[in-house]
Amino acid sequence: MIFIRLSLTLFLVLVFAVPSTSLSMVDLAPRGFVYVPPSDFTEEAADASLHDAQKAIDEMEALNLSITFVTDALQEAERAKSEGDFEQVMELSQLILYVRAESQLMQDELTLFSRDLQSSRASG
Repeated sequence: MIFIRLSLTLFLVLVFAVPSTSLSMVDLAPRGFVYVPPSDFTEEAADASLHDAQKAIDEMEALNLSITFVTDALQEAERAKSEGDFEQVMELSQLILYVRAESQLMQDELTLFSRDLQSSRASG
């Protein structure tokens, strides 16, 4: 009962204490993500960035990796582009590419671990 009361209290504090601005997916970025601002913030550069981000998501989906976070980030990037915020498009696109790279690395490490485990079971 105490846990429920504390959870409700925390929820209410967060709802009423946090400003009404919404969080960006960048605010939820994994540890290690560092945005490197490009030198070109044109609409053409934003389009290329969105294309690269979509390609990364397609690659993740083909590898059967979770795409929920990156799909949300892409939707936010598309909204930013429609608002003319090309720098936000670039940042979100870089985030998507970072998540793809980290996901692929994690999948590779998991595959290697699984092989080592099977090998040790077979020899053990």
